Amino acid sequence: VVLRYCASLIESGLDHSETDLNHRLRPVHDDVAMLRRYLVDEGLLIRRPPGIYRRPSDVQPPAG
Repeated sequence: VVLRYCASLIESGLDHSETDLNHRLRPVHDDVAMLRRYLVDEGLLIRRPPGIYRRPSDVQPPAG
């Protein structure tokens, strides 16, 4: 649920830089690298070199 919430902070279908993601994730936790890694590992974000991230459109925020 926490990772889905983090993913919901990122607009889907757009490319985001690592800097942009860090800015969006820092209010959740200071270790933004860990959050980025977990989001990619869980398939909630897609990472392409060089440090470009995208949230797939089928990833929805948590209900409630």
